[in-house]
Amino acid sequence: MKKMMMTIVFALVTLVAFSQKEQPVGLRMEVAEAETDHAEYSIFTYRDADGTFGYYLSLAKVTHVLGMVRDDITDASFDAVKETCICLGATYDEANATLGNILDLFDKDVDFSTEFKSRAATGSDRLGQYTTSTCVVQKKSLGGKRLQFLFTQGKHQAEAFVTKNVIRELRTSLKIDKKLHPKQHRVGTAAAASASGPKKVSILGDSYSTFQGVIPANYSSFYPNDRNDCTEVNQTWWDLYIKAKGYTLEKNDSWGGTTICGTGYGGMDFSRNNFISRVDSLGDPDIIFVFGGTNDAWANAPIGDYQYADWTKDDCKNFRPALACLLYMLQKKYPKAKLCSILNSELREPVNESMREVCKHYHVQLIELHDIEKQNGHPSVKGMKSICDQLLEAGL
Repeated sequence: MKKMMMTIVFALVTLVAFSQKEQPVGLRMEVAEAETDHAEYSIFTYRDADGTFGYYLSLAKVTHVLGMVRDDITDASFDAVKETCICLGATYDEANATLGNILDLFDKDVDFSTEFKSRAATGSDRLGQYTTSTCVVQKKSLGGKRLQFLFTQGKHQAEAFVTKNVIRELRTSLKIDKKLHPKQHRVGTAAAASASGPKKVSILGDSYSTFQGVIPANYSSFYPNDRNDCTEVNQTWWDLYIKAKGYTLEKNDSWGGTTICGTGYGGMDFSRNNFISRVDSLGDPDIIFVFGGTNDAWANAPIGDYQYADWTKDDCKNFRPALACLLYMLQKKYPKAKLCSILNSELREPVNESMREVCKHYHVQLIELHDIEKQNGHPSVKGMKSICDQLLEAGL
């Protein structure tokens, strides 16, 4: 009895100590769960060795395996993927928003597909490298819809299925858990941020985000400019935002006059310096702001059709295919980074509509600016502050 009591006391002390410290590396903390006759689902938090903290959706503890690995020594085969997990975000709010995006997929037509950042567990519960999972909307045999997730890990593949009721139950369970344990959700993410240092911000933009001496020397810059009262770097929207959040600037790859697509002013070919051509120039960011589309609108670049794969150079001379290609490439190149797109005010509606639709397809947060004061077509000091304030109001 005495030994049992000591064991209980030790467990309680350990639990209290754990609640006061950051979540240990490689250890999961389950915060929501759901179960059906065929599979188990959960949402858990997880911290990597580099301090990266995140929320993950486990699609199933036992996943149907399409690819198999064979051991050449024992001639035995085993499951290549033990568990498939969708990356929901680095905070509770991001995780809740991603679950909302998944729920929205059930309103899409059958065979609609999109992609999510993913990770797998194989021989242990530790998560592997980031990769991409394809999600396809399917019709259930008895009515309704379900989502099929196709997951690739190296040479091997796995699939998992989830219904709307499961996602609803998990989302409700997550909200309840936050109400019951608010400190756990708040401290977990703060500890991770502290362990990994200030978040690093990179910007892929046009003249609205330029400042001479900060952007590459061979780029065209609008700021500072004697036709605009924004003459100091600490007056720019991005410097105001970074300082307000306590972050650091990783890279500012903003080039005045550039377009997202490959068509510029006068119908000229801008493919050489458009946004797509500069995807690899953002360093190692935690957050990426894409602030473009203004020159596409002003240059009256062709809009084109929505296209989400197999882009050619000619395809990307149109705005919609180019924007889709850009966001896809950024998610591939920087799978750990949070991607956010900023839409300028007072642009023509086809550009606005295209930004909304393509960002929604890739689950990229879109901030639509409003009431931005401008001088010579560019944000003034007041306009810059308003951009920063609207980003902060959006929870970024």
